[in-house]
Amino acid sequence: MLHDLVGWLRAPEQTRLRRDFTVWFARTFLPGRAPGQTFPEFNDLQEVDAMLSETVIEWTKKWEEDGRAKGRAEGRAEERRLLAQRLLARQMSVAEVAELTGLPMDEVEALRRG
Repeated sequence: MLHDLVGWLRAPEQTRLRRDFTVWFARTFLPGRAPGQTFPEFNDLQEVDAMLSETVIEWTKKWEEDGRAKGRAEGRAEERRLLAQRLLARQMSVAEVAELTGLPMDEVEALRRG
């Protein structure tokens, strides 16, 4: 899409619009899509296009890694809750279950209440 926009705005009479898009990409679009990333100052829309073609694969890999890490963390938390439910079913105290699972006592208490 950006590559097509660069081609469409290539004409000299589109210089101002090309610059406006460059500023919008640098200040609004990119920071909104890649929070925490720092971006160089772009002078032209072609620079934005070149930067994206080089870094979008890296960003995608990082987002996938972050997603996997989040999924593993959620899975571990769910497993702790399931373990807590099994321990509570065996009549263990809330304090013991909290100590063994690492869950907060109020969460174990909520699991006990069902």
